[in-house]
Amino acid sequence: MQFGIWDTLFNLLLLVFWFRIWTDDDRDMFFNPYLGPLARFSDSAIGFLRPVFFGLASRLIAAAALVLLLVLRAAAAPKGSGWILSLGFEIRQTGNPPFVASMVFSALSFGIFLFKLWGLSLFYVPTRMGRPSAHNAAALYHLAKPFSHVRREFRPIVLLVCGLAIAWLLHAFGTPPQDFIARNEFGLPPQILHAARNQPAAVAAGRILISVLDAVVGIIGVVLQLVFALIIASWVSLLTGSHGLTFFCREWMDMLLGPLRRHPIRIGMLDLSPLIFILAVGFAQTVLHTILLRSYLRLI
Repeated sequence: MQFGIWDTLFNLLLLVFWFRIWTDDDRDMFFNPYLGPLARFSDSAIGFLRPVFFGLASRLIAAAALVLLLVLRAAAAPKGSGWILSLGFEIRQTGNPPFVASMVFSALSFGIFLFKLWGLSLFYVPTRMGRPSAHNAAALYHLAKPFSHVRREFRPIVLLVCGLAIAWLLHAFGTPPQDFIARNEFGLPPQILHAARNQPAAVAAGRILISVLDAVVGIIGVVLQLVFALIIASWVSLLTGSHGLTFFCREWMDMLLGPLRRHPIRIGMLDLSPLIFILAVGFAQTVLHTILLRSYLRLI
């Protein structure tokens, strides 16, 4: 079973406390239109929980709340549901013992969420300790902590190591999703889902590495989804005359499109930059995914 949107919403709730663990009492973020509401909500939640945790420091309360929520999600997972997670080509469902596997998958679900968030920051947060001037870049910088504290040249290595750890845990604690194999709901070649678990260690390590590389390529898909959503939202802003939504779409689109936004491609009044970006980047993602898929199949 894939929890889909509910799992994503739960991970967003976990991010509220994760964000507070790594963020100092920086008053500047309260003036950031994206971070301000999150900071106020996290402070309110921690203030509400402080009597329960005997007045501990805010960071400790946030860490304790994060752990409790992870346990709650594991306990609330339907027994025998076969909770399915994927990272690249590593697709696994919860195995046995059920509660231990659910606990691991609860943590891994949030880990995969952070992996994608950190991947976005790898592309769009260039500075190490400096404070990005744009509100959206600053928000991504703070939400991606502690990854955004790593020197830029070391971030790809750190992201790769984290991905390898997640993929290995999926491989170790999960089992192939038999029901999804029958329906092939992932749209992948059946031999991937039937891949043997008792292969030589070097072969299994190679498969996991290729899976993580494909997961990094998959972050490009997240960028494309965000661009497409911003295009739809910009049309809505034109129809409704919402200046706030227009500014939001323009600010995030400027960041996501990068140089292409600074040198737009126009036909008259029509800006083709987002469409060109989606086609070019989507083509690059498809090519890279195909290369990695063929490499993975050779190891099966």
